[in-house]
Amino acid sequence: GSSAAAPPASSAEGSAALPAPAPAPAPAPVEVEEVVADVGLPPPAPPAVATIPQVAGAFAGKWQGRPIVIHLTQGGGGSLTGRVELTQGAAVRIIALTGKVDAQGALRLSEPNEGWMMAGKFQNGALEGTIMQDGMRNPASFTARRD
Repeated sequence: GSSAAAPPASSAEGSAALPAPAPAPAPAPVEVEEVVADVGLPPPAPPAVATIPQVAGAFAGKWQGRPIVIHLTQGGGGSLTGRVELTQGAAVRIIALTGKVDAQGALRLSEPNEGWMMAGKFQNGALEGTIMQDGMRNPASFTARRD
């Protein structure tokens, strides 16, 4: 048996060449104008892997054994505005804060004029964390549930 496999014929090389692709049709002028008009806008953000939790709403709870009410309004990208009502003796102090919440539910809000800072975590419909003002020795812990 001298039947060895023959190498492929050299004519096969010529048939591997692909025909030139047909030229693509020119885009309509309107599309070109739209692209030019969008040049000034920032590029779209890459899609977020994790979604920002919805923390907007009213929460009621305690800080240092006293009543606390937290109202949060949520904007795009996790931005937050908040109103915190702290009961201090017979008085109720209202603090306006701004900040952010991240995909893990961590919140950070601050009020620059009086130096208030609130940091915490949102999970299972509740807020837990600390609130403090410049000059306080230790931050005050709070817990609050959706009202």
